[in-house]
Amino acid sequence: MTLARPGILTSAQGDSYACVVTIGPVSDVSPGNYRDNIVISVATSR
Repeated sequence: MTLARPGILTSAQGDSYACVVTIGPVSDVSPGNYRDNIVISVATSR
């Protein structure tokens, strides 16, 4: 996945990049498939 694009401006909404996050084993939970949304914010430090 390419995040840096020199010379390319995005709209006020920015760019959107899909990613997969895998969480390892968790104890004391019922078996099954779980799903959630995680928001990751990235900013420059100029």
